[in-house]
Amino acid sequence: MSIQIEDATKFYGAQAVVNRVSLEIERGEFMVLIGPSGSGKSTLLRMIAGLTPMDAGRISLHGRDVTDQPPQRRGVGFVFQNYALFKHMSAAENISYGLRVRKVSKIEQRERVAELLELVGLAGFGSRLPAQLSGGQQQRVALARALAFNPDVLLLDEPFGALDAKIRTELRRSIKRIQREIGISTIFVTHDQEEAFALADRVGVMHDGNLVELGPSEDLYHAPQHDFTAAFLGNANILVGRKDDKGIHLGEGLFRHSAGDRGADDSEALAKLLVRPEDIVVSKLPLADDCHLVGEAVVEECQFGGAVERLRVSLKSTQSLQVIHPEQPPGGKAGHIDIHRTRPDALKSRLSVGDSVYVFFRRIHCLELLNPLPLMGDEQVTTFLLHCSQSGQAHPEQSSLQYSIPVTGDDPQGGDTMNIDQEKVLVWFGEPRQIERVVLKFSGRPADDRELVRFAREIFSSGRSPAIDILFTIPPGDFLSSEQQQFIAATRKELQSLGGPVRSMIRSGDPIFELRRAIYQADADLLIADLPELAYRAHATGQLSRWVLERLGPVASVLFLPAEFNLPTEEAA
Repeated sequence: MSIQIEDATKFYGAQAVVNRVSLEIERGEFMVLIGPSGSGKSTLLRMIAGLTPMDAGRISLHGRDVTDQPPQRRGVGFVFQNYALFKHMSAAENISYGLRVRKVSKIEQRERVAELLELVGLAGFGSRLPAQLSGGQQQRVALARALAFNPDVLLLDEPFGALDAKIRTELRRSIKRIQREIGISTIFVTHDQEEAFALADRVGVMHDGNLVELGPSEDLYHAPQHDFTAAFLGNANILVGRKDDKGIHLGEGLFRHSAGDRGADDSEALAKLLVRPEDIVVSKLPLADDCHLVGEAVVEECQFGGAVERLRVSLKSTQSLQVIHPEQPPGGKAGHIDIHRTRPDALKSRLSVGDSVYVFFRRIHCLELLNPLPLMGDEQVTTFLLHCSQSGQAHPEQSSLQYSIPVTGDDPQGGDTMNIDQEKVLVWFGEPRQIERVVLKFSGRPADDRELVRFAREIFSSGRSPAIDILFTIPPGDFLSSEQQQFIAATRKELQSLGGPVRSMIRSGDPIFELRRAIYQADADLLIADLPELAYRAHATGQLSRWVLERLGPVASVLFLPAEFNLPTEEAA
């Protein structure tokens, strides 16, 4: 094993920017770490190089524990995004700098510099200063300098970030060729999906300090295990359909099980699904080869993209189908999906905004089966979440409760199992799991909001606290009062005492739309909120779980019943 990372951890304040990451890289492997800004990928790279100290964990390079070794003793070459060349030195002098520090003879220095200039395609440029070189040429010098002392490991931190598209493509080819020629183990950090796919033997996806998923590029693109990976690596439509013994139902379509499919059994469940835009076909006729008709739609957007035409359509019916990504427009029914067509397909059947079309799916990928747990109230909620927050597992007593969340149609039978006069109710989708990210939705009523905070403290006071986002929505044009600002600031301070990162989000607009957006952006495991009036009415008719799914997506939710809502009596109903 060339590189072995065990539980690497780095905190900045209360926030774990790298959270117990473990990773093994083979000799000669080209590994790419990809993720959004702030995901921890560059920090992890600097920890491997010894440029940033670790708070916990261990790093071994070629079987040698280097956790406590300084950078110069790790045998690592590092290429920075900003080149980091000495401006007063020529290209040759920059490349030989590390050799001079290591007391290598001048003859050997000249030979090694000439060899490296040839390797990176800069033969004859050794006498030029950095100011006399293009950005791409400067980055080639930086690469040659990193390789000068024959390091065991090569680390590159977004080396193409400041370059234009054409030069990036050329340098990608060069780096891949050089890495193959010398057989050096390499870790390359980027936020560019195309870059990752072009270079990597394997790709590691990072998010909020965690290594979310790891594997070959094609596997992560076509068959990811995590919905963050699905949405980050390329364009994605993430939907929820219904699974039974026949297959998976999506709109009007039935996708029959194949041997080895996830959930290829007789049980019923909700299924979270990935459909790539290029796997969708649209036609003005209800016919398409090797495709499943899902339903009818109206073209909302049509964008020319050179070799690809990008469409966004709105499904006319979302029966047996819910769209949870892409983000849906405020106030609209959650039925917008993205479609990509090749130029020949677009020319064969021209479409314009407003056209009615039939929508077909070529293939789908099941991300997760959402086997529902029961709805629970009051002390059951606290007990269940305490065990999830501490161990990622449900309390054994919960296993005897019957599943009850409805998955088909509008039939209220099999709906919410608890009485509606409970103080709080838990809607939980999927298996018991560790709660890492929480959205706390304030109502603007101080007494009710204090109860939400009290409950969060009760659940997360022991064990490692999750990241908490406080959401406060106000009508367009309004501003927070000084009392509200003070209350939010005091709440942040109170929740930060639990030990996890806390941030506040003030949003103006439709409350349900902003809540849905906050849940998706936070990749939330749990929502804690007051029961909106519409949800309360759904709960009164046994349809709360369906309301949560349709309006917010399959996010686990603790919903408190506001005291000011009067429960309907049987006589009033």
